[in-house]
Amino acid sequence: MSIDYSVIPSPCYVLDEQSLHINLEILNLVQQETGVKIICALKGYSFWYTFPLLKKYLSGATASSYNEARLIAEEMGCEAHSYCPVYLEDHFEDMLFYSSHLTFNSLSQWFKYKDKALNFQKKVSFGLRINPAYSEITTDLYNPAIPGSRLGILRQDLGEKLPEGIDGLHFHVLCENDSYVLERCLAQVEAQFSDLIKQCQWINMGGGHLITREGYDIEHLIKLLKDFKQRYPHLKEIILEPGEAIGWQTGVLVSKVEDIIENQGVKVAMLDISFACHAPDTLEMPYKPHIQNAENPEDSAFKHVYRMGGCSCLAGDYIGMGWHDRMDIINWARQIAGWDPGCRIALYGLSMGAAAVMMASGEELPENIKCLIEDCGYTSIWDEYSHQAKTLLHIPAFPALYAMDLIVRLRQGFSMKEASCVEQVKKSKTPTLFIHGEDDAVVPLRMLDQVYGAAACEKEKITFPGAGHGESEYQTERYYGAIKGFVEKYLGKGCRVLVEAEVRTGSYEDTDGKKIYTTDFVARNIEPIDWKKGNTESSNDRPDSSEKEPEKEYAHMNEEDEDVPSWMKE
Repeated sequence: MSIDYSVIPSPCYVLDEQSLHINLEILNLVQQETGVKIICALKGYSFWYTFPLLKKYLSGATASSYNEARLIAEEMGCEAHSYCPVYLEDHFEDMLFYSSHLTFNSLSQWFKYKDKALNFQKKVSFGLRINPAYSEITTDLYNPAIPGSRLGILRQDLGEKLPEGIDGLHFHVLCENDSYVLERCLAQVEAQFSDLIKQCQWINMGGGHLITREGYDIEHLIKLLKDFKQRYPHLKEIILEPGEAIGWQTGVLVSKVEDIIENQGVKVAMLDISFACHAPDTLEMPYKPHIQNAENPEDSAFKHVYRMGGCSCLAGDYIGMGWHDRMDIINWARQIAGWDPGCRIALYGLSMGAAAVMMASGEELPENIKCLIEDCGYTSIWDEYSHQAKTLLHIPAFPALYAMDLIVRLRQGFSMKEASCVEQVKKSKTPTLFIHGEDDAVVPLRMLDQVYGAAACEKEKITFPGAGHGESEYQTERYYGAIKGFVEKYLGKGCRVLVEAEVRTGSYEDTDGKKIYTTDFVARNIEPIDWKKGNTESSNDRPDSSEKEPEKEYAHMNEEDEDVPSWMKE
């Protein structure tokens, strides 16, 4: 495709009609050699202004929504083969009006609309989508046959006869696959559904056939379809509905570099497009789009290496739920140890911070880190979002979590399952105190048992009855007493400090509606009084223990005061 891009506005999708003609000729060849019908799936190719050209070669188009069915009717001038996971009552008769074939995703949907469908003003042929529970698609987001899939009917849920009024079956278990994958999938379909295929007038083999890709064995596909047709000679129609194969390698997305940003050695070419809007499949599938006259940095020795960046705000700062943060924690500890080689560090984290501490524990920690305290951390990012999806949103893990995990892998470079506190604490050598509220609904108590049981280090565990997420500290004396006792084992008693604080009182109602009164000390100034003997002095800013500090008047705490917790009296 030879194009003068200087006259093309940016951003812009540019189609080469000659390349499109070649793809359509290939698809039409398969139709003529086999007698099957190939139709265009709009979710893979919807350049509607080329529909009159497509109509000259193909046998129609398939729709997965009301608007797609209408677009096919208005721009291609034919009726659609329609399939939707669910049909909406407001548009069901419109779908019938625009369709020649209409496939139902479930028996319940068929029985819901059966009377209206069979009594409609014009003839429509109805089918059921089947699920052979077999697919070779490696990206779960696109795999309709994974366990728990909502797409299609399993063989065990169909009887020995097709329901009255059903003319065909439809399966779709391919995505950018070749004829050999189709052959293996077809074997699974026939093994389970051959008796029902013999009752059909038509069968639709769905999309995902990348017939126009270089290297696709078209002769094998033709033989495969002919053999299938011979086994089921009664079928009036055998249908394939590729989408991507129509427009495969027929055009480009033109974009302009507006800026170049360099961050920590990474050069980013800022484009006038958004990948989320202009090329969402590069994020979802995922794949790396080819850039004209460019090479993969892994495959070349070019000095000019750039990352492509979109113009949206979507690729801003990330929240890593503790996984990236674990390295920040370690780097901060190393920085502190560089300032003071003799320092002793205890890491403490609450909720996501607790997860970050546990995730850090499985790495090589500086020797200065002596112990860890985690309060209500989760087992893994995947487990935590699964729990919240189920208890708060009341939705299953698929497809939302799988889509989220895909985006996390693409944009942050790790999977939510990989970010596991359980796996990290198995490698930990650092003493850890595990804390959890027994009524925690955000991070359930069972997660404490999992991380504590997996931890290979010296460990202690304490739970707090009645405490929700992050509320264990409200049981102040027991909470801070446990932390103080644990820390002293590994850090010892450090230097004395003077804390000047403002005392604030307050109250809140617990989960039982009981009013709880609180006393908070808000530190305004913290000063070291002396440094523990033997502590390595590495900063000129530290007070010299040999120099007597000037006398100051302090309001000393009365150790007999019953309102003062015991952990504060030393």
